[in-house]
Amino acid sequence: MNAIEQVWARVAAQKTLLPAIYGGIDFDRDPERFTHDPKAAVVQERAPNGVAVTDEDLERVRAYTMLGDVVTDAYAMLMPKYGFRTLIELLQIACDRGIEHVADAPPELAALIHAMEQTPAWVDMDLVREGAGLSATPPRTWRPTPCAAPSSPPSSTNIPRCQWRSRARSAMKALRAA
Repeated sequence: MNAIEQVWARVAAQKTLLPAIYGGIDFDRDPERFTHDPKAAVVQERAPNGVAVTDEDLERVRAYTMLGDVVTDAYAMLMPKYGFRTLIELLQIACDRGIEHVADAPPELAALIHAMEQTPAWVDMDLVREGAGLSATPPRTWRPTPCAAPSSPPSSTNIPRCQWRSRARSAMKALRAA
Protein backbone atom coordinates (compact mmCIF):
# COMPACT_ATOMS: atom_id res chain seq x y z
CA MET A 1 0.00 0.00 0.00
CA ASN A 2 1.52 3.33 -1.04
CA ALA A 3 1.45 6.49 1.09
CA ILE A 4 -1.66 7.97 -0.51
CA GLU A 5 -3.53 4.67 -0.15
CA GLN A 6 -2.58 4.67 3.54
CA VAL A 7 -4.08 8.15 3.95
CA TRP A 8 -7.28 7.02 2.19
CA ALA A 9 -7.44 4.01 4.54
CA ARG A 10 -7.24 6.40 7.52
CA VAL A 11 -9.95 8.56 5.92
CA ALA A 12 -12.25 5.54 5.52
CA ALA A 13 -11.56 4.35 9.08
CA GLN A 14 -12.99 7.59 10.48
CA LYS A 15 -16.52 6.33 9.81
CA THR A 16 -16.11 3.40 12.19
CA LEU A 17 -13.79 5.07 14.71
CA LEU A 18 -16.07 8.07 15.29
CA PRO A 19 -19.41 7.49 13.57
CA ALA A 20 -21.14 10.33 15.43
CA ILE A 21 -19.03 12.84 13.50
CA TYR A 22 -17.88 11.02 10.39
CA GLY A 23 -20.63 8.43 9.82
CA GLY A 24 -22.69 10.61 7.50
CA ILE A 25 -19.83 11.93 5.38
CA ASP A 26 -19.38 10.66 1.84
CA PHE A 27 -15.61 10.41 1.59
CA ASP A 28 -15.82 9.39 -2.08
CA ARG A 29 -16.95 12.90 -3.04
CA ASP A 30 -14.38 15.55 -3.81
CA PRO A 31 -13.86 18.14 -1.07
CA GLU A 32 -16.02 21.22 -1.65
CA ARG A 33 -13.20 23.52 -2.78
CA PHE A 34 -11.22 20.90 -4.67
CA THR A 35 -11.06 20.71 -8.45
CA HIS A 36 -9.38 18.41 -10.93
CA ASP A 37 -9.71 21.12 -13.61
CA PRO A 38 -6.60 23.35 -13.66
CA LYS A 39 -8.63 26.12 -15.35
CA ALA A 40 -11.00 26.24 -12.37
CA ALA A 41 -8.23 26.22 -9.78
CA VAL A 42 -7.65 29.26 -7.59
CA VAL A 43 -3.94 28.95 -8.31
CA GLN A 44 -3.50 28.79 -12.06
CA GLU A 45 0.25 28.35 -11.89
CA ARG A 46 1.00 24.61 -12.00
CA ALA A 47 4.66 25.16 -11.13
CA PRO A 48 4.72 27.70 -8.29
CA ASN A 49 8.26 28.75 -7.43
CA GLY A 50 9.51 26.40 -10.13
CA VAL A 51 8.13 23.25 -8.44
CA ALA A 52 5.82 21.30 -10.70
CA VAL A 53 2.58 20.06 -9.10
CA THR A 54 1.88 16.49 -10.17
CA ASP A 55 -1.39 14.55 -10.28
CA GLU A 56 -0.03 12.54 -7.34
CA ASP A 57 0.43 15.79 -5.39
CA LEU A 58 -3.17 16.75 -6.12
CA GLU A 59 -4.43 13.33 -5.01
CA ARG A 60 -2.42 13.67 -1.78
CA VAL A 61 -4.04 17.08 -1.14
CA ARG A 62 -7.47 15.61 -1.87
CA ALA A 63 -6.89 12.72 0.55
CA TYR A 64 -5.52 14.85 3.37
CA THR A 65 -8.38 17.33 2.94
CA MET A 66 -10.77 14.54 3.92
CA LEU A 67 -8.73 13.47 6.95
CA GLY A 68 -9.94 14.69 10.31
CA ASP A 69 -8.44 14.32 13.76
CA VAL A 70 -10.29 11.40 15.32
CA VAL A 71 -8.47 11.58 18.67
CA THR A 72 -9.09 15.30 19.20
CA ASP A 73 -12.62 15.12 17.85
CA ALA A 74 -13.43 12.32 20.32
CA TYR A 75 -12.29 14.57 23.18
CA ALA A 76 -14.26 17.52 21.80
CA MET A 77 -17.38 15.33 21.68
CA LEU A 78 -17.31 15.30 25.49
CA MET A 79 -18.48 18.94 25.57
CA PRO A 80 -22.15 18.11 26.21
CA LYS A 81 -21.10 16.04 29.27
CA TYR A 82 -18.32 18.23 30.73
CA GLY A 83 -18.68 21.64 29.10
CA PHE A 84 -16.05 23.50 27.09
CA ARG A 85 -14.36 25.25 30.02
CA THR A 86 -13.99 22.02 32.02
CA LEU A 87 -12.47 20.18 29.06
CA ILE A 88 -9.91 22.97 28.65
CA GLU A 89 -9.10 22.88 32.36
CA LEU A 90 -8.66 19.08 32.33
CA LEU A 91 -6.39 19.36 29.30
CA GLN A 92 -4.30 22.09 30.96
CA ILE A 93 -3.86 20.02 34.12
CA ALA A 94 -2.87 16.96 32.09
CA CYS A 95 -0.36 19.00 30.06
CA ASP A 96 1.08 20.89 33.02
CA ARG A 97 1.20 18.18 35.68
CA GLY A 98 0.46 14.88 33.94
CA ILE A 99 -2.65 12.85 33.23
CA GLU A 100 -2.29 11.12 36.61
CA HIS A 101 -3.22 14.44 38.28
CA VAL A 102 -6.61 14.58 36.55
CA ALA A 103 -9.18 12.97 38.83
CA ASP A 104 -11.38 10.54 36.89
CA ALA A 105 -9.73 11.51 33.60
CA PRO A 106 -11.88 10.46 30.67
CA PRO A 107 -10.18 7.89 28.40
CA GLU A 108 -10.47 10.36 25.51
CA LEU A 109 -8.22 12.78 27.40
CA ALA A 110 -5.66 10.03 28.05
CA ALA A 111 -5.74 9.13 24.34
CA LEU A 112 -5.25 12.79 23.37
CA ILE A 113 -2.29 13.23 25.71
CA HIS A 114 -0.75 10.01 24.42
CA ALA A 115 -1.19 11.18 20.80
CA MET A 116 0.40 14.55 21.59
CA GLU A 117 3.42 12.86 23.16
CA GLN A 118 4.23 10.89 20.01
CA THR A 119 6.94 12.24 17.72
CA PRO A 120 6.05 11.79 14.04
CA ALA A 121 8.59 9.86 11.97
CA TRP A 122 9.13 12.87 9.69
CA VAL A 123 10.41 15.11 12.53
CA ASP A 124 14.19 15.51 12.38
CA MET A 125 15.19 15.95 16.03
CA ASP A 126 18.70 17.10 15.04
CA LEU A 127 17.12 20.05 13.20
CA VAL A 128 14.84 20.71 16.18
CA ARG A 129 17.83 20.85 18.53
CA GLU A 130 19.72 23.09 16.11
CA GLY A 131 16.73 25.40 15.85
CA ALA A 132 16.39 25.49 19.63
CA GLY A 133 20.04 26.51 19.87
CA LEU A 134 19.54 29.26 17.32
CA SER A 135 16.43 30.55 19.05
CA ALA A 136 18.39 30.79 22.30
CA THR A 137 20.49 33.63 20.87
CA PRO A 138 19.86 37.00 22.50
CA PRO A 139 17.04 39.07 20.99
CA ARG A 140 19.51 41.80 20.09
CA THR A 141 20.64 39.60 17.19
CA TRP A 142 17.16 39.71 15.68
CA ARG A 143 17.25 43.37 14.65
CA PRO A 144 19.89 45.71 13.31
CA THR A 145 21.84 47.34 16.11
CA PRO A 146 25.08 49.27 16.06
CA CYS A 147 28.15 47.21 16.84
CA ALA A 148 28.95 48.21 20.40
CA ALA A 149 31.44 46.72 22.79
CA PRO A 150 29.99 45.27 25.99
CA SER A 151 30.28 47.24 29.19
CA SER A 152 32.11 44.37 30.90
CA PRO A 153 34.94 42.09 29.73
CA PRO A 154 33.96 39.53 27.03
CA SER A 155 32.88 36.07 28.12
CA SER A 156 30.93 33.25 26.53
CA THR A 157 27.69 35.02 27.48
CA ASN A 158 28.91 38.58 26.98
CA ILE A 159 29.98 38.93 23.35
CA PRO A 160 29.87 42.22 21.44
CA ARG A 161 26.63 42.67 19.51
CA CYS A 162 28.35 42.63 16.12
CA GLN A 163 29.79 39.18 16.90
CA TRP A 164 26.36 37.86 17.87
CA ARG A 165 24.91 39.17 14.60
CA SER A 166 27.79 37.62 12.70
CA ARG A 167 27.23 34.27 14.40
CA ALA A 168 23.51 34.42 13.73
CA ARG A 169 24.11 35.24 10.05
CA SER A 170 26.57 32.34 9.75
CA ALA A 171 24.10 29.96 11.34
CA MET A 172 21.30 31.09 9.00
CA LYS A 173 23.58 30.65 5.96
CA ALA A 174 24.44 27.13 7.13
CA LEU A 175 20.74 26.30 7.54
CA ARG A 176 19.90 27.59 4.08
CA ALA A 177 22.77 25.61 2.54
CA ALA A 178 21.67 22.37 4.24
